[in-house]
Amino acid sequence: MMENKERAEEEIRNKLTKMATTTKYQETREEFSGVTGGLVARAGNNADDAWEDVTSKIIKFLPGYLTKGLIQCTLEKVPELDTCKQAMASHKKKLVIKPGNQFPKLSFPAFYPYIEFLLMAGPYEVMKWKKSFKVEGLVYVKEATILLDGTKITGIRGTITASVVLSLCRGASPWKLCEFDQSIYLE
Repeated sequence: MMENKERAEEEIRNKLTKMATTTKYQETREEFSGVTGGLVARAGNNADDAWEDVTSKIIKFLPGYLTKGLIQCTLEKVPELDTCKQAMASHKKKLVIKPGNQFPKLSFPAFYPYIEFLLMAGPYEVMKWKKSFKVEGLVYVKEATILLDGTKITGIRGTITASVVLSLCRGASPWKLCEFDQSIYLE
């Protein structure tokens, strides 16, 4: 599972790198003015360097928070399928069930990862600033295979895909930055 998480983080990092080049993302620069202004005033950066620092921190740290939330959301209980219930009831030994793409698409609960920016002067915190993101979307399983031994699940294969909408929290309404699909391969 750790290898899947690292692969998912890298894929999301690539998607965020691409997002950072879009006009939509560049228009959020004002939302980060508290951080970039602090970097310019206290660290001696110019405005463009400060913006690049903020963007690189988002690309570096946000994928870890996103994959943690996506993996936790996808491990929620999925409603039982009739195919699986019937197969489990009629067999007491090892069984392979291939529901394929019959699992329903599930809306996962929105979660709000955030990044805190700290400006330190030696051991002292000069500035602390927090920016939140909203993550929402759907989760579905493709080409699923469930391995059972009696009523105990011994393995699951397939692909869990999350269709993700990433928004920047701006006051009362989130501002959509990008949409992408993220897949986690179960082996």
